[in-house]
Order: sequence, then C-alpha cells, then structure tokens
Amino acid sequence: MRPTPPDSPASSSTSSSRTALIAVVGAPGSGQDRLVAALRAALSDPGVTVSDDNALVLASPRPISLCLLMRSATPGDGVEAQLRLALLQRGQGFSVLSGPPEARLDAALAAWRAHRRERSAGPQPPGRWRHPCGRCGDGDCERRLFDSLPRPR
Repeated sequence: MRPTPPDSPASSSTSSSRTALIAVVGAPGSGQDRLVAALRAALSDPGVTVSDDNALVLASPRPISLCLLMRSATPGDGVEAQLRLALLQRGQGFSVLSGPPEARLDAALAAWRAHRRERSAGPQPPGRWRHPCGRCGDGDCERRLFDSLPRPR
C-alpha cells in the first residue's frame, strides 16, 4: 500500500491542500524574497502558505489562491514576460506588484483581503458585466442613452 501524500485530501493531518496558497513569482532581484518574508510576518496564519518558488508554483497542480507577480528589477530582461506567459498558459490570474517594498506589501495585503472577501461572499451567479452610470448608478442607463441616439448612415 502506498503512503498518502501530504497534499492528498485523504491525509489525516493538516495538509497544505487545506491551506490557502499565496504564490509570489518574480525574476531574480525583484525583491520577491523580501516580500515573502514580510507577507509571512504580516499574515502569521497557519492556514496560509506563502511560496516564492517559481518552478514549484508554475508546475504544481495545486490551486493557487492568490498569485502575485513582482515587476522585474531590470525591465526588458524577458524574465517577467516569460513568467506572465507561463501564468496565462496555466490559466492563472495574477496581480502585478511594483514600487517600493512598503507599497508592494500594502498592495499584496490589499489583494489578499479582496480575495478573502470574494471567497466569503460565496459563489456568485454568472452574469454580464455592467458599468454603472456616473449619475444614477444604473448599469443599463448609459446603454439606453446610446441606443436612443440616431445611427450614422
């Protein structure tokens, strides 16, 4: 009989499959390690795993709760573009972080809070996106306004 892997739902111990995974990906020198340490300290939640292993994150079948892409310290080096492409090919959404370390931490924490709010709200029925009118807040208002205009011939 094969042992149950720790990531398996059948594992009796607290497994990483039951924890949220925040993946911080970035090029060398992007400040990725610094942000991971700051996030771990700020969150200090045993239910949250913060990973900075690009290869592991990109190859893992495990769902990523929140993916943060660090802007490259040297624009044009191609590493950031390769990471973006790999995340897009995986179908993984991500937030891009830039600026000084404090701003990156604030943005990462804000993204985490937004993710938790969305998760606590439960599944939302699919619907079309509607931009609210600047005056009345009605998403259909602007559409009706433009639909009533004469069409060019």
